[in-house]
Amino acid sequence: MDELTDLQKELADLLISTKTQAKVLRRKTNPDGSFNFYNIVRDTSPIDFPANEEEFAIKIHEKIPDAPLSPIYVSLRNLPEDLLNKIGQVLAEVKLDQKVDFCTGVPKTAVVLAEEFSSLSGIPFIDVFEKIGLDTKRKIVMKDGAQPGNAKRLLVIDDVISQGNSKFESIKAAEDFGYEVSILVLIDREQGGYDQLIQDGYKIYRATKISDLLEYYQSKNVVTKNQQNSIKSYLSKSYIIKKKPNIIRLPGLIDTHVHLREPGATLKEDFSSGTKAAIAGGYTQVLDMPNNPIPTVTPETLQEKNELAIGRIFCDVGFHFGGTKDSSKYFEEVSDKVFGLKVYMNHTTGTLLVEADEDLQKIFSLWPKDKVLMVHAEDQTLIEAIDLAKYYKNKLHVCHVAQKSELVEIIKAKKEGMVITCEVSAHHLFLTEGDVKKLGAFGMMRPPLASKEDQEFLWENIEFIDIIASDHAPHTREEKSMDPSPNGIPGLETTLPLLLNAINDGRLMINDLKRMCCDRPKEIFNIPKQEDTYVEVDMDQEWIISNEGLFTKAGWTPFEGLEVKGKIVKVVLRGETVFEDGQIIDGPKGKVIYPK
Repeated sequence: MDELTDLQKELADLLISTKTQAKVLRRKTNPDGSFNFYNIVRDTSPIDFPANEEEFAIKIHEKIPDAPLSPIYVSLRNLPEDLLNKIGQVLAEVKLDQKVDFCTGVPKTAVVLAEEFSSLSGIPFIDVFEKIGLDTKRKIVMKDGAQPGNAKRLLVIDDVISQGNSKFESIKAAEDFGYEVSILVLIDREQGGYDQLIQDGYKIYRATKISDLLEYYQSKNVVTKNQQNSIKSYLSKSYIIKKKPNIIRLPGLIDTHVHLREPGATLKEDFSSGTKAAIAGGYTQVLDMPNNPIPTVTPETLQEKNELAIGRIFCDVGFHFGGTKDSSKYFEEVSDKVFGLKVYMNHTTGTLLVEADEDLQKIFSLWPKDKVLMVHAEDQTLIEAIDLAKYYKNKLHVCHVAQKSELVEIIKAKKEGMVITCEVSAHHLFLTEGDVKKLGAFGMMRPPLASKEDQEFLWENIEFIDIIASDHAPHTREEKSMDPSPNGIPGLETTLPLLLNAINDGRLMINDLKRMCCDRPKEIFNIPKQEDTYVEVDMDQEWIISNEGLFTKAGWTPFEGLEVKGKIVKVVLRGETVFEDGQIIDGPKGKVIYPK
């Protein structure tokens, strides 16, 4: 044991003698062995011991009621000025054997401690952390000149460290931003966090250890030897109680770009299997593309799709119409029954390619100006599509943008005031051309996977992207193994998990997901509102994407084996649970939908 310094002894005395009003959770054992939990507000000390055998419960005991109660309470919230000053003195007393440029506090509780330390040590304090998305997620922000290049060496001050798990994300975020991080902790509860941080290569200083404080309290008759042994035994076992699931409720997602393959290619997918995949992926509304073997290019083929879908779909489904020189005569008749016109200006699956200038001019000129005109347009054809839409004043929507050069043109048009929106497919955000070597034909699609530079540009300019869609284009394994292989991959069941993982990684925010997968699709395509419809996701659940258990007839995914954090646990459609714990609940409850 280390002998406490005089300052540390003064602090130890204050941590016991200072009284504040605090809320304490108690656990009461009922005669039948069950438990009740209740809060009381009582005088507590920053370091306190249970007043009776019912204390100290923590919130998670309500989930695991028979978990052991802690024999010690440590909380450094709402401290009076004299105690804060003493903490600052004790922290400033610690000898740092390396230079630091500034200090900060994490979590929020430690901010005031860091400020006090700063005033006594002369090391500048800058609050460089902020919460993003989830309460547990924090990220570095540039404030007051705290930027790599002029202040790189960061000292993170913490109040208490136990297992240390809550610190790793913040520290890693700081490192990713370019800071050289060291850590100063007021109290080490000696539950493994200090050793783990050292093992991971971090420079960590601790002002006090809980064992030394307990030795001091025993010498002062504040705790008995039995109490001390009980606390040390409890802490040495590092009781890790499973956290309450971090459940977030999202609106039902909307996928404006899917290929359900019916009619004409039901070996690959049909309305039933495809909408099961949609529900399992968190999508409660999808819009089906027209490039079937029997294309949706006449009122009759559109009506056939409607009739085939009714009574067989598990989510709501709407349709797009195919734009060809021959289908243009039906535009006025069908425009109120579909969500958009799809014009294929590059080669892809199906027979709807339109290349002749006069045909494109006819299509762009005749499609109603208040309805969305979508294009599959890569490279130079995108510029042609933009020029046509400008001339004919169309509401242009660019599908599956994959390249930097394409998004540059779209951003330029947006800034010039053009009515233009765009979509990016999930696979272009999470795969690159480098993955094709491993995936082979199972990584082939149109547009093809692009470079890492293209992908990074998409992420860096996510605010200009209106929609993230799956471009769910399933083919069976047997078809994908043929030479030549058809283009396209399934995506309805993997898109949301990939996006949740990106949120946990700090690349995306919850509001970004809502904007691109709910709000903007609804606004752009005039999609009707679904009442009492939502998706529940567990943001903390880690799992591995697998081919097993997929609802799509394709039966495979290019993301097989990828470990992700964030999982769909429940989907509710118009007040009825339709998906829960990996299973579709009951029969089809979807409707064919039309624009508002």
